[in-house]
Amino acid sequence: MRWRFTLAAFAALSVSACISTASQRVETTALFTSRNVAVRAKHYRSVGPDCTSLGYATVTLASAPRGGTIGFRREGEFPTFAATHPRFKCNSRKVEGVGVYYTPNPGFVGTDSFAVEVIWPEGSPSIEDFTVQVR
Repeated sequence: MRWRFTLAAFAALSVSACISTASQRVETTALFTSRNVAVRAKHYRSVGPDCTSLGYATVTLASAPRGGTIGFRREGEFPTFAATHPRFKCNSRKVEGVGVYYTPNPGFVGTDSFAVEVIWPEGSPSIEDFTVQVR
């Protein structure tokens, strides 16, 4: 009887010690655009304390939109850290990263959605959902 308890306790500890490598979901981001007009959904960048880029994130399409296409561009962008953030001073210079762009199909009007998976330079994964309102 005692060995069953020990085995059960060991199994419970083994499961609780596992590290999940699954991507974490981030909040849904809402976008708005006009018919036939591309919009940048997001710019993914990793900024060091000295305001330099820590490397490019790997950004891939996790689920495709039904009414448009997604494009990815390596480009610089000004960060938008809050005034209380330690990297607020970095807002005055462009940092390299990956821009994600949504382009509606010709004539498409309505609500669309897509998701991207991001693997950050240090290896942590996340998935971000986007909802697009095309008018």
